[in-house]
Amino acid sequence: REPRFAVVNGELFLYMAVLGDNAIAFEPEGTVSYHYEGPGSWGPKVNWPDATFIPWRIKEIDGTVYMIGYTGGEGIYDPDADPLEIHLLTSEDGENWQAAVPGSPVLQRGGGSETDFVFLDDGDLVAVTRNEQGDEFGYGSKICRAPAGDLSNWDCKGDPRKYDSPLVFKRGDDVWLVGRRNVTDDGAYDLNKAELDPTEQYYDYQLNYWNAPKRCALWSVDPVALEVTWVLDLPSRGDTCFASVLDTDDGLLLYNYSSDPNGPDVSWIEGQTSPTFIHRMILDLQ
Repeated sequence: REPRFAVVNGELFLYMAVLGDNAIAFEPEGTVSYHYEGPGSWGPKVNWPDATFIPWRIKEIDGTVYMIGYTGGEGIYDPDADPLEIHLLTSEDGENWQAAVPGSPVLQRGGGSETDFVFLDDGDLVAVTRNEQGDEFGYGSKICRAPAGDLSNWDCKGDPRKYDSPLVFKRGDDVWLVGRRNVTDDGAYDLNKAELDPTEQYYDYQLNYWNAPKRCALWSVDPVALEVTWVLDLPSRGDTCFASVLDTDDGLLLYNYSSDPNGPDVSWIEGQTSPTFIHRMILDLQ
């Protein structure tokens, strides 16, 4: 799961998470990586030391390669599990990774898992975190910012919408997000049912979410107000939204998967049990 390519010093690497064999459970068994040696040839599998680390996004920024990921995913669907932890790593050779912030291997602890980020021109970090397990910010997502001089100090704001599989990128001065949209009246994942205990809340929100249609959407991110605004839906429906983007001369080349965009507007769970397709599109933000 979560296969990621990265080029480090001209060398190609492939990273992925290994899960268990239970189709209805999330059972992290650590990260593995491979080094490309030539046509049809990959080096031996390398098992990472952390038994549950899930790599999420890898990007090169100003010559430095970063990987953001999380641990504790085995409890992501257990409201009574220990908090999840988000890690930001960096590497000079693609094989050895260390904390991007020395002395601070964990940058966020709580209900957050999938996270992506960008650096602003002033060096501040802006991130969007999927918060499905829930914490003091509620459920849904967290929009966060950390100052350039203290990247371990995240200031976050809760958002009741859940931007699954967040992809965050910058174009000029603007920060953009591609993430899943819940097609309901308000799009919220957190239904604010404070009368329920945390366990009841968790399962009630999951059930409602599974049975609603979805889109893969483009959103704008306000790095000051820490707020997200819907811009448009990409061609998508059903089970959708795990996007990747490449910046090309023709515009942003975006890859995504989806149930048939021209098919019936099925719920997310219906889409999960039906065929999905990979689509390529050009995203013009001018």
